[in-house]
Amino acid sequence: MVFDQSAQRCRRQTCRLHPRTICFYQKHPSALQERDEELEQEIMRIYQDNRGVYGARKIHHRLLREGFQIAWCSVVQSMRQNVARGKIPCTTRSRTENEHSADLVNRTFSAERLNQLWVADITYVKTYTGWVYAVFVVDVFSPHSCGLANRHTPVQ
Repeated sequence: MVFDQSAQRCRRQTCRLHPRTICFYQKHPSALQERDEELEQEIMRIYQDNRGVYGARKIHHRLLREGFQIAWCSVVQSMRQNVARGKIPCTTRSRTENEHSADLVNRTFSAERLNQLWVADITYVKTYTGWVYAVFVVDVFSPHSCGLANRHTPVQ
């Protein structure tokens, strides 16, 4: 306890005597620290301007387009420290009970002959260049697909 108090008193006296001690550097940030703070503000601005959806990769590209010289790993580190993470887009929009489509087959997926009952499914896959939507139409009587359609929506 005595040692801790004397060390604090010694540190205070040293800060008064020598202007370039650790206390000086704690009070006056370096140019690198000031630049880091500026970049953190820019990262958060871009993140918030895009509804919190952008991840480190898109924020890094946007900063480069705006003329900032910053490494991708610096953007990642800043986003980790500020708990800013990209979000997965919400692709399902829930409906109320009244808006659901009618169940015309009462969940009975069986047929006695060909072309009696067809079912369809739509799915989507995120790719590097955008989204791919695919629609499958299947005749319940046979296990083969009757139709298929797909469409690619590029990322903008």
